[in-house]
Parts: sequence; structure tokens; C-alpha cells
Amino acid sequence: MRILPAIGLERDGFIAVGADAFMEAGQNPQDRGTGPSSSPSYLSLDDVLANPGIDRSETVMVLDVDGLARNRPNVDTIQDLADSKEVVLNGGARTVEDMIDLIVAGASVCLFDSRFMTDVMMVDEARDLTDNFGVLLWMEKGVVRSMSSLDGIAPTQAVTELVRKEVDTIVLWPADRDLGDSHRVYAREGCDLLAFAAAYELKGNDHYTGFIIDPFTETGREMVP
Repeated sequence: MRILPAIGLERDGFIAVGADAFMEAGQNPQDRGTGPSSSPSYLSLDDVLANPGIDRSETVMVLDVDGLARNRPNVDTIQDLADSKEVVLNGGARTVEDMIDLIVAGASVCLFDSRFMTDVMMVDEARDLTDNFGVLLWMEKGVVRSMSSLDGIAPTQAVTELVRKEVDTIVLWPADRDLGDSHRVYAREGCDLLAFAAAYELKGNDHYTGFIIDPFTETGREMVP
């Protein structure tokens, strides 16, 4: 079972994805102002790399709040992190061109966030250009949130549609811990299906290829191999 540590990123530094400041910014990026999150506890790159969970992992997932909020990802910091780790990035790409720019900047895999997908056909266009992309399904109240036809549907249905389109990396992110029918989601062969394990019930589900953790929490540290 793969364990993938995750970290949030703002222009002033990294933030633990379980922190209130990250959740405030990450839940509703469209409504976020131009200033930093309230009362953040920023971490330096050295702090991040020194974390035991991140240190022992070849890959780290980054959720770039500035990219999500304003489509202005912190490219220099991503490049610095990519010098030490492979980066799976949710950088707020709105278009396939945005995604390619982030891959060039150092992302090993760039994720489309379902909230900013205006058309599921974006994945077909992306697949014609690169294999280094995936989709993060942002879930609230047990269903997917999106500007596309994915909006309001169950995660099982969304994963089935993305698998049919040969998306190789799919992330389930139940932001409010409402799992919906996630326990019924199965990965296909060759598909990397990851779930944010802060929804603790997911940990007993062996249908996934791995879990995303916050390595700065006690629960996350317990899951690090």
C-alpha cells in the first residue's frame, strides 16, 4: 500500500494540510482574498524535507493554495522542492496549457482539480500531450464538486468515467470527511487510485492503491512505513 505525504503551499511558505489555515484556504479558493490565510504556521522547505514522513518518501503531493485561488502557483518553490522529491501537484491548472507549464516547472504529475474543470474532455486533450497528469476529485457532502458534468455525482460514477478515459492517477479528496460511496470505488489495473486518509474510515479499504496523509499529524506519522 502506497503512502503519499501531502503539504499545502502559499507564497510565504508551506502549511500542513490538516491545519485550520489550510482548510480555510483550500475549501473555498474562489472566495479567498489576496492575503495569506488567517494565523498560518508556515514551514520552510528545510522544515518540510526534515519531516520523517516526507524524508522517507520519494514523492510528495503539493496543494498550491495560490494556484488554486488565483491561478498563480508558486513555481520557484515547486522547482526547489522538485530538486529533492518527485512532486504530485494540484496547482490550480485551469487549462491543459496551465498543466503543461506546471510539468515543465518540475511537477512529476500535475492534477486537474475537479472544481476548476469546465469540461471532462480536458482529460482527452491532456492525454494526447502527456502521461504525467491526473484528476483530483474534490468531494463535499459525499459528491464531487466541479464546473463540469462531474458536479454532484457520486465518486464511484466519477472514477468510472475517468477510468474509461484512461486517466492513470485519480485522487479522492473528501474535504469535509463525508465519504459518500467511496467505499465502493475500485481501482483498475494500471490506475493509481489514492484517497486522503484524514477520512479515517478509508484506511480499512483495500480497493485503493494508496493513501495521502498529513505527515505533520500523529495519525499521519502512524501511517508512514
